[in-house]
Parts: sequence; structure tokens; C-alpha cells
Amino acid sequence: LDYLLPRYRERGAKLFESFDALWEIFMTVAADQSTGHKYCIIDALDECDRGSQEVLLRQFHDTFDGNRDLNLHILVTSRPYSEIQEYLGQFLNTDLAIFPNAARDIETCIEEKLAKLSQRKHYTQKLKDQIRDLLRYKAEGTFLWIGLACKELESVPSKDALKLLQDMPKGLHSLYQRLLDTALAQSPEPNIIKRILSFVVVALRPLSVDELSSACELHQDETDMETRLQFTREHVASCRLMVKIQDDKILLLHRSVKDFLTGASSGCFVNTLDANADVACRCVDLLVDDFHEIIDPDDDLVAYAIRSWFIHARNAQSSFQVRESHIEFFKVESRCRDRWL
Repeated sequence: LDYLLPRYRERGAKLFESFDALWEIFMTVAADQSTGHKYCIIDALDECDRGSQEVLLRQFHDTFDGNRDLNLHILVTSRPYSEIQEYLGQFLNTDLAIFPNAARDIETCIEEKLAKLSQRKHYTQKLKDQIRDLLRYKAEGTFLWIGLACKELESVPSKDALKLLQDMPKGLHSLYQRLLDTALAQSPEPNIIKRILSFVVVALRPLSVDELSSACELHQDETDMETRLQFTREHVASCRLMVKIQDDKILLLHRSVKDFLTGASSGCFVNTLDANADVACRCVDLLVDDFHEIIDPDDDLVAYAIRSWFIHARNAQSSFQVRESHIEFFKVESRCRDRWL
């Protein structure tokens, strides 16, 4: 507080809107010799959104590059993406998978998940042993695979548990493919699943349930908001664990889901150029409609559209085409567009 309060009195709440200002305070606190060494753990840096990730990496590089005598020690965990290795490759690093304790941690994870499942599903000892062996064999040392498999086991009776696991493929991407195939096969509206996944993959920030409902045009004729939001949550649930709702925000389960959906293993299920074009067009739709007072002026997605339509249009490259309904927005002199400048 001795370091924070003087800055807060100077800048007020705006202090918390500046990462650089907060980082400077953080480093000042860390440099205080009277409080000894400080240790900070940043887990799963690769899960951070790209913009925030770049800011952190730049600060790590600028702060720790050289022989500065700091009382701060930072442990960063991440998958070895090239953009992260480019910044952090100069620092001491190691592959956690080579540690003997990693196998023990996998074993602990399996036992804890299995104990909860067994208590809920009343597994016999024989079935528990069989499930444990299959989880060990198919997980390939991946905690996320175990978590997904056990989540699937929650939805089936004990008599079907073994077959469900036997049918599950090894490897994360193979499991994602099975989840995706199941979601598309079971949904009466598979196009909605694809649109939800596409929007969540390319969105510049996590969308709220209300924003996603508006973006994907889900149940827009439903006048009761709570009913519309509930229907939207059900659509999200139909995506079979690849996306989740956390604090009313729609998030991908893991960065690896994005890699799968946009990669060759899924046949590029989400084409990022087309998805960005779709989002850009939807944003312009909203801005045009709002200009003509066709939509609710309090629509949460309008604020997103104002700040993001041109970024999605740029990211879409030639996939973004001006629609007839957008012509007035893209005129050289456009009251419709100028309203948002």
C-alpha cells in the first residue's frame, strides 16, 4: 500500500487501466530490499490472449534482460510456441515432461477423478481398475485428456463407462474430433455450433452470453431476455466441452482447441479468414441498424462492433466483401459511419 496509494491519489481509478503503470509499481515493490526475495508464478502464458501476451513478454524481456540485481524471481509455464520462445528462450528453461514427478502427478489426477466418479456412479472395484488402466493408457500424460474423458464419463451409467472409454481415441486432437463429430451429429442445427465456435475462435476478447447471442443471431425474436440467454447457454453446452461459460463469458476450453479447430487435423473446421469476415459483417450490420434505430440501443455487442469491425475486416483480407446493405456505411462521406468515429 505504501507504493500503491501515492500513485492512486495522483491518478485515481485510471491507474488500474494502465499495465505499464501497474508493472512499474510491481517492480518497485519487488526491488524493496527490506522485504527479501519475491517469487511469482505465471501459469499457462500460452492461454493468455495475444495482445496481453505480447505486453507481458515485452516486459519480461526489457526487465530481466541483463544483469539487473532484482529480488524478484518469476516462473513461467507455457507450451513451447515460437512467439513465446523468441522472447524467453534466452532465460533458463526446461521441459516439465522430463521430470519423474510428472508421471506421479498424472497418477494422482487419475485417482482423484476416479474416486469422485466412483462415489457418484457406484463403480465396482473391477470396473474402477479397468477404467484406471484405460485412462493411464490413453491419456498419454495429458491432464486435459483425463479431465475431458472423466467429464464424458459423468454422463453415462456405469454399464456404459468402459465402452465409452474404449471408443475414445488417444491424443487431444483425436478426442476433440470425436467431441466435434458427436456435437454435430446430435444437434438439429449443426450450423449454429459451427458459427458459435467460429466466433469464439476469432473474437478479439471473450464475449458475454448476451453478446454471443447477438453476434450469432440466436433467438433474436425472443422478447424475454432471460429466456433468450438460457437458450443461448444451451447452444453453448451443445458444443460438447470445447467451449465453456465462465463468469458469463464464453471461452475456449483450452488454447489447443483453437489449434485443432483452425488446423489440418480438423480439416480447418474454422477458416479464420471466413470467420473474421462473418464477424466483421455482423458488426457492420449492427452499426447500420443502430444508426437507423432498428435495434435496441443498449445491445452489448454494439460497443464491441465499434471498436472491432475494422480489425476483423482487415484480418479477413479478401474474404471480407461489402454487402449491399453496407454500402451507405462505406461511402466516402457517410453519416452512418461518421457517427462512430
